[in-house]
Amino acid sequence: MKERDYVISVLSEVSGIPADEINGDSMLAGDLGISSFDIADIVVTVEQKFSVHIDNDLLTDVQTVNDVLQVIEKVTGNEEA
Repeated sequence: MKERDYVISVLSEVSGIPADEINGDSMLAGDLGISSFDIADIVVTVEQKFSVHIDNDLLTDVQTVNDVLQVIEKVTGNEEA
């Protein structure tokens, strides 16, 4: 499963919003209702799945699904996130 599909799947599970209604421009808090506590849980899940560490400094400006994918791209070196 590609990083993008996995992240959207996790966001869907956490938010209760169907994956097909989540896109790159979806706002984590505004559109998906994801809190900062949810984001912390999502980060742990992503770190475990991809065997990476995501520094908290990379998360300071994360607001959209695309922002999350860009952070994953930075830590994995995979441009297909």
